[in-house]
Amino acid sequence: MIYDATNGEPISVEGSVDQRGIAKMEVTYVAATLDLAWGIAPGEYSGLVRTGLSLRKLGGGGYNVTGTYEGAALGGTGDRSGQNAEDMITYELDFTQAQKPIQVHPNFATKKKGLKEVYKWGALDADNASFGFQEKCPDGVTPVVGEKGEGVNPLFGVTDWLDIGAIWRKSWMEKENTIPESIFTNLGRIDTPDGPVPTVNQGRNWLRSAAKVRGRGRIWECTVEWMLSGRGGHEPAIYKTQK
Repeated sequence: MIYDATNGEPISVEGSVDQRGIAKMEVTYVAATLDLAWGIAPGEYSGLVRTGLSLRKLGGGGYNVTGTYEGAALGGTGDRSGQNAEDMITYELDFTQAQKPIQVHPNFATKKKGLKEVYKWGALDADNASFGFQEKCPDGVTPVVGEKGEGVNPLFGVTDWLDIGAIWRKSWMEKENTIPESIFTNLGRIDTPDGPVPTVNQGRNWLRSAAKVRGRGRIWECTVEWMLSGRGGHEPAIYKTQK
């Protein structure tokens, strides 16, 4: 049996709308020949733009052709989402960690009680070729037991520490023909994130950092990020504050 669907009617249609208001449809046709298969799926379907095409040869002859269509769920030929655009903004909070030299720890060089002073950071040889915490436990510090049972500086051999951070992310979709100007607002500056951002402490603040824009049909899928500082905050002299 040779399958033929030259009238262009689909044999199946499946669709969905994600939380950001982006509609996606999979529309399947049947074509008798490979030449017909490439052109059977139209460039638009139900107000959405075709963004992909896949073919599958059938055992009895002919081809299944599935077109992928994407675009804004609001507007076009109708509201396919049942939601307002404001409800389709999503927020995410991701935590990060990075291994950093102990010398950049916030408490490393603070006066009197800093790690450098309390745990005796300095040259480990006469040539000043290497630096670190001395092996002998300093006065006033509780030692740990060394290999020979002696009391050892608990920071002896420590060269790094684990810095925990966070990324606050906002994602939404735009139906305009150009990339929204808000993508570039306060890039590289200390900023107040949009949305229900958690309260931070210990002098931390947020830096407007990365952004990502992806075209899907006639819409822009937009994401902006804010990076949480360490204790004490991002330095205003370097990053300035929001305008």
